[in-house]
Amino acid sequence: RGGVFLDGRAALALQEMGYGRHLGVEVEKRIHIPRQMSASLEVVLDEEFGLPGSRYLMSLQMGNGPAGAHAIYVSRLRGARAVSEIQSADFKPITPGLTLHENALGGRVATLPYDFDSGVADVGWGKHPRFYNYVRKRQLLAVLHWLNRDRRLLHTPEPAPFIVESCGVGGYELLVVVNISGDAAKSLRLELPASPRGKVELLD
Repeated sequence: RGGVFLDGRAALALQEMGYGRHLGVEVEKRIHIPRQMSASLEVVLDEEFGLPGSRYLMSLQMGNGPAGAHAIYVSRLRGARAVSEIQSADFKPITPGLTLHENALGGRVATLPYDFDSGVADVGWGKHPRFYNYVRKRQLLAVLHWLNRDRRLLHTPEPAPFIVESCGVGGYELLVVVNISGDAAKSLRLELPASPRGKVELLD
């Protein structure tokens, strides 16, 4: 029994194919909001899927450029649990945000109501926060742990942006860590799927 992580576009496609009953949400419509009207928030409802003390995630830099727009898929809960919510600028609910659902088949489904095919702008314009930040990282890691039933995953919990990759090469397991922040890292914590067996060699 596995898990799937969907965006709103994928959830709507599966719903139209007749699999909606397995998703835990019913997608009702897609709304397109111009950037000049983008003032809504993603609000964390369950701190286990976020960062304790940080309730708000800006969710609006979803277009392909400063003049772009973002899309949100409005849905209704059909058995799923919402662990975040999209709210308007005056804090009124628009739609469930991140939802989690374990269906009758035993599969786990997580859904974010965005359209990632339209592009996710991961740069701030002026003082606008980014879509991807440390709180979002905590949210996504919690989802991946939930989808994988708390199995250990290859990742770093550090706030700084690191790329972590692993692959097998000629009978050896190669682990690559790339620091893309531009600042030197004095230390690094890694979570590995399994403890290393045999000799570990560090390469600069």
